[in-house]
Amino acid sequence: MSEFVSPWTEEEVAAAKATKSLLKNHKDFDQNFLSDREIFLTTVNCKFRPETACEKFVKWTNEMKSSFGINSFKEIYQGLGTNGEGSDEEWAKVSSLFTAYAGCGLDKNGRSIMWIRSRPTPIDKERDVARCICIYFLVVHADLVSMRQGITFVIDTANNDMAGKTGNEGKLQRVYQSIPLRPQHIFILGAGWIKRAIINALITFASLFTKEKVLERVRFATLDEVIKDVDAASLPVYTGHPDARGGGMSRNEDVVGYVRRRLQNFPQIPKEL
Repeated sequence: MSEFVSPWTEEEVAAAKATKSLLKNHKDFDQNFLSDREIFLTTVNCKFRPETACEKFVKWTNEMKSSFGINSFKEIYQGLGTNGEGSDEEWAKVSSLFTAYAGCGLDKNGRSIMWIRSRPTPIDKERDVARCICIYFLVVHADLVSMRQGITFVIDTANNDMAGKTGNEGKLQRVYQSIPLRPQHIFILGAGWIKRAIINALITFASLFTKEKVLERVRFATLDEVIKDVDAASLPVYTGHPDARGGGMSRNEDVVGYVRRRLQNFPQIPKEL
């Protein structure tokens, strides 16, 4: 049997260890959120800069705690299993929330796509929605290409007229912006001028709290513009494009299965940070 060769260099592992050490000594960090997998992914997405990774990790976890009462990653995976091994019954309880994510293939550089179908979130569902946001963030990076190179991020607002506000749009936007993503592209689809003004206002408001320069990366786009970076075959089936295959995912059950498989097959990280 051939010896396993780690995909991570000694310098990269050292950076993740430094991030964890900084977190352990950070006065504003809740130690209940210490979790090697999430710390390692954050360090990777921050290009192995421990100070930046620590800052983003604190921001992300504090946002989950203050806005949604989530106090640890154990609470995020409660009943579902950190590797997707939870019971089918527990997964069924949150499966409908994953309809917010459209099944996709890869972009033209072999990176994963996080494609969101924007819609209002009922107040009584927002905590579980925040859990699913964090889970999907993890699984969309569950391959070495996406971990090392980043992802493509798409938000389709076509079926969200934004007229029926529930009052939680700002804090949901803040938790999205606090997640340590490293998107190479951010596309917003289906937004006319009025909707663009509302979206820009939400992003600007959330940026006051997260201090992220998100506006610089956002592109309001058409599907044809997205196809410049994403092969038509990788588009979600719901878009109606004749070549769309959605990465073989046309139903919500397919997306939930994808989530569970990706959790199970997350790239191996160092055993001890």
